[in-house]
Amino acid sequence: MKRFPSNRRPRSPEYSLRRLHTFVLLLALLAPAPAPAHPKPLRVPFRTSASMILIEVKIDGHPMIFLLDTGSIGTIVSLKSYRTVPFPLRTIRRDPRSPGVVGDSVPVKLDLSLGGHTWYSQSVSLMNLDGLVDLLGTRVDGILGQDILREFRYVRIDYSARVIELEE
Repeated sequence: MKRFPSNRRPRSPEYSLRRLHTFVLLLALLAPAPAPAHPKPLRVPFRTSASMILIEVKIDGHPMIFLLDTGSIGTIVSLKSYRTVPFPLRTIRRDPRSPGVVGDSVPVKLDLSLGGHTWYSQSVSLMNLDGLVDLLGTRVDGILGQDILREFRYVRIDYSARVIELEE
């Protein structure tokens, strides 16, 4: 039989449980704070031309200049900037019945990078955007549309810093 010194008594289970609770509470208080619920927003620098927002996008690793168009349903890549297709596509033209433009398109999948975020095999439309230079007065390699923008909770345009913030 095990004997205890005369000045010490065996500890009760309640005492051990209280010590465990105190230890767990201290660990909880000293633990680092959890990471924020949302990662930092993507910050994409832009420049303007005739009040249009132009941003750098990479298509299959190649840098291109795209027009940010919140009214465009999908992203469009210029046929000339990307590659050719085995059949001709008519150039875009202004639609007299709406504020937009119309033209022939071919759906393709490609890798699109914006501000450090990459979409692999993203569906986009290839179009002959030669007429866009005449309409806009500046050369663009494509149009970034809602299909990309709606993947983010917030799209903030900071004109003074010339940055677009895209928050997931």
